[in-house]
Amino acid sequence: MKYEFDIELTTLHVGSVHRVVTLGLQGSDSAESFLNDLESQDKRSFKKIMGRLRYVSDVGSYEHKVKFRSLGGGLFEAKVMKPKAVRLYVFYDRKTLGDESMILAAHGGEKNSQKRDIENARKRKKRYETLIKQRDTSLQLKEKDGEA
Repeated sequence: MKYEFDIELTTLHVGSVHRVVTLGLQGSDSAESFLNDLESQDKRSFKKIMGRLRYVSDVGSYEHKVKFRSLGGGLFEAKVMKPKAVRLYVFYDRKTLGDESMILAAHGGEKNSQKRDIENARKRKKRYETLIKQRDTSLQLKEKDGEA
């Protein structure tokens, strides 16, 4: 089945160094779904995780053993411990949009599904990297409200 767009990036924030986007692949955007659910169920955790992403997008390079850490292979975990322990798995792409660097949110979850969530994020990262190299891949960059 051919989707309207193979890759659909939804902008969450444009920082001074990086644009933060969720990664939609062939009609599925698990990070956006996770963040939408989190926003409706736990606004404080949502605001904290978004604050982490905004900070990293503005400073350029950041690592903290608890709040924003490398998981290896180019995957990072943005973590909030209170009021709810949640994680958002992201990676960088400094090439696709020309001069604009991106932080792509690939997947999210809670502590109890962490291992599976990391696996899913790694798969989504790998799929993105494969698709982005193909000439016939269609990509759409849109704002959170749906406008391209």
